[in-house]
Amino acid sequence: MRGSSLDLGKVVIVGYGVSGQAAHQALEDLGSEVIVIEDSGNSTLRELAKSHSALGVFRSEEIRQALDANWPALVVVSPGVRPSHIAFRYFNAPVISELELGWRMTDLSVVAITGTNGKTTVTSLVSAMLNQSSLNSTPCGNYGTPLVSLAGVQGWAVVEASSFQLSTISEFAPNVAAIVNVTPDHLDWHGGFQKYLEAKLRILENLGPDSFGIMPFDFAWRPTRGTFHTFTFGSGSGDFFASDTELISPIGVIAAKSDLKKALPHDILNFLAASACAVSAGASLDAIGYACSEFAGLEHRMEVACEFRGMRFINDSKATTPASVVAGLSGLGRCVLIAGGRNKGLDFEPLLSQWEKLAGVVVIGESADELAGLFAGVLDSSKIVRAASMAEAVRSAYALSDKVCDVILSPGATSFDWYSGYEQRGLDFKDCVRGLVNSFEG
Repeated sequence: MRGSSLDLGKVVIVGYGVSGQAAHQALEDLGSEVIVIEDSGNSTLRELAKSHSALGVFRSEEIRQALDANWPALVVVSPGVRPSHIAFRYFNAPVISELELGWRMTDLSVVAITGTNGKTTVTSLVSAMLNQSSLNSTPCGNYGTPLVSLAGVQGWAVVEASSFQLSTISEFAPNVAAIVNVTPDHLDWHGGFQKYLEAKLRILENLGPDSFGIMPFDFAWRPTRGTFHTFTFGSGSGDFFASDTELISPIGVIAAKSDLKKALPHDILNFLAASACAVSAGASLDAIGYACSEFAGLEHRMEVACEFRGMRFINDSKATTPASVVAGLSGLGRCVLIAGGRNKGLDFEPLLSQWEKLAGVVVIGESADELAGLFAGVLDSSKIVRAASMAEAVRSAYALSDKVCDVILSPGATSFDWYSGYEQRGLDFKDCVRGLVNSFEG
């Protein structure tokens, strides 16, 4: 185990989703005594914890009566457990994230990637670049597989690191750390942009002299101190940059833009960020270029769900911030936007920068009224439609499109008012699009 020693004899795990379950399994393998705090009310999770030899499964409100504050030697929190949770102030023990525990328990070299938008795409790209270079790598972290599950695996871990995970690290020290971008997000969770930014910047705080820090060329919060190597990237400036025709690195041309399957402005930045990470980890230029040229995108991220009668239906359900909506719209022509959901305390005003290309807006979910009011200042009232379901939203968007321009679901908000997550929202959108198309073809 790397880093300073941890007492793993008695551990409290807070949150029993994918990360909590993985931490429990890893600790159980080491013989740790584990108690679980799970507040979701999901009886299946509670029974699962008990089946994995948890000494007890409690809700937050039961902790003071059920557990001595001195019982655990360590508290491991899952992503999304808020700083206001009782576990942070009640127990007399260190509180760390599953990400920190995973780093301590594995011997893998690590590329860690964070950012408001694009971090999943960059994680996927970097892993492909390393594997194409015969450098065994596994995408993990917020991407899907918890890092702690990779104990005993050799090679590279390419970790997607969220602000939630980074807020509770202590010694986590990746070999390569990248900040893809930072715009306001999760302000309801962090309590403001400054705290959110500080969490993101923590990815750099333990880098050593042999490590690499990757960030945008125009990154306003670039650390002024630090002994690590730095690479920057940008659309026209930086160590990794794009000319009119090529993606370029300090060691040569990465790829021609004409060879890319995805070449919107945000795609180019993702390719450059991933290339900087991969070069830092020792990938070959040929492998990096091949991975860029073969990348066709990820589900729910500017995914063309259907082409019908010359128009496209685009699933961008992963766009849960106004900045991510703007990034997607900036590469499109005339379109109809489906937007809305549960706002995370963010300002929707940036969406107005794209209003001139909107043939109409369909607003959905809890933020429908807020968005309708925003666009009322720039669009005719006939071009703003409220929808009470995704099926209604798709039908309304198709009508607004006059059947000649694209329809894009790019919500700018979370999905938790109607759905369990952005994946379910995106799948529903695609199902509704298929239903619409079938109604014409059947």
